[in-house]
Amino acid sequence: MATVLFFVIVRKILILILFFSLSATKAQVKLDHINVNYLFGKIIRHKPEMSHLVQGPTHGLSLAYDYQSRGEKEWHQDYNYPSFGVTFVYQNMGAKALGKIYSLHPHYKFYMLERQLNLKVGLGIGYVTNPFDKVENPKNVAYGSRLTSSILFELTYQSPQILQFPLRFEAGLFLMHYSNGKMKSPNTGTNNYGVRAGFSYDVSNEKLILEDESPSAYEVQPWNYQFILASGFNDLGLLQAKKYPFFTATALAEKPLSFKNAIQFGADLFLSQAAKEHNIYQEAAFPDHGISADDDWKRIGLFAGHRFYMGELNFATQIGYYVYYPVNYLKRLYTRIGLQYDFSKHFFGSLMLKTHFAKAEAIEFGIGFKI
Repeated sequence: MATVLFFVIVRKILILILFFSLSATKAQVKLDHINVNYLFGKIIRHKPEMSHLVQGPTHGLSLAYDYQSRGEKEWHQDYNYPSFGVTFVYQNMGAKALGKIYSLHPHYKFYMLERQLNLKVGLGIGYVTNPFDKVENPKNVAYGSRLTSSILFELTYQSPQILQFPLRFEAGLFLMHYSNGKMKSPNTGTNNYGVRAGFSYDVSNEKLILEDESPSAYEVQPWNYQFILASGFNDLGLLQAKKYPFFTATALAEKPLSFKNAIQFGADLFLSQAAKEHNIYQEAAFPDHGISADDDWKRIGLFAGHRFYMGELNFATQIGYYVYYPVNYLKRLYTRIGLQYDFSKHFFGSLMLKTHFAKAEAIEFGIGFKI
C-alpha cells in the first residue's frame, strides 16, 4: 500500500534527522546560500487505476534559498545547526494527462559528516497545469484540482568550494508526494522519486564557527495533556463530487523523552458529513449491501504517535485504529503526518494529513490547548 510505504519512509527519514542531530562536530560554515538543481525521476505505480499515467520519466528544476541558523535558539545546537529556507520546484510529470506542477515549499535542512551530507524536509503547495476534467482531461485521476499539497524530501552530498570560488557541486536523491487530501476527487496523488544534481552558491564570505558544546543535562518532563478541535472539507471519492465539512475532536497524553522528541497516546472522535452521505449513497446505489441511510456514521479511534520538537514548530506522526466503526467507510487503520506550531505555552495550531493506506481522507486544520 503506497501510503503505508510512504509513512514508513517518513518514519525512517525522521530517524535520520535524529541521527544527523547527534553528528555535530566543530565546523566552519559559510552562511546563506542559493541552490539550483536538475531533477530526473520516475512515478511510483501505487494504484492500478493510475497505471496509464506512469509513462516517461519526470524532469524538473529546483531553486532554493537557505538561511543558516546561528544558534539564536537553544534547539539549533540540538539538531547540529540546521538551515531553513524555501524551495521552488518545477516538474514535467512525464505524461500529457498529468501535465506540469509548480510547487513552493518552506523547508528545514539537517547536516552530518562535517556538513557535507544533508537532509531537506519541506511541506508546501503545488499548482497543477492540467488537472482532471471530465471532458478535456478525463484520464488524469491523480490530480482532481489545480491546487495540491506537496511534501519534499532530499538527501544530498555537497562538495567543498570549487577552486576557492563560492560555488559547490551537489548531487543526491529526492522524493516528492503530491495530493490534495481528498478535497476534490479524483485524487490518487503521485509519489515521484529520482536523482538530482546541481550547484550551490555561497551568498557571502561570512563564516560561522559551530562549537560542539556538551548539551545541558536533560530534566525529566512530566506528561502533558492536549485537546484539539480540527476541521476541513472532503468528498465521497466520487468524480467531482460535492465537498462536505468534517470535525475532529482529539484528546491525547504526551510524554517528552528528551529535548528532541516525545511519544503520545490518544483518542479521536470523527464527525464527517461525507461518511453520512456515504450511507445515503450506498442505500440508494447498492441496496443489497445492507447499509441504511439511518446507520450511525460517527467513528472513534485510538492512536499512538511520535513528535519531534524543533522550537515552536513540531513534527508529528500517528497511527490509529477505529474501535467504534459502525459502517465500513474507508479502512479501520489510519495514519496522520503533519505539523504543530506553538503560539504560546498553552495554545497551538496544527496541520495534519490523514490517510487510510493508499487513500487520503482529509487535511485537518486544528487549534489546540495544552496543560
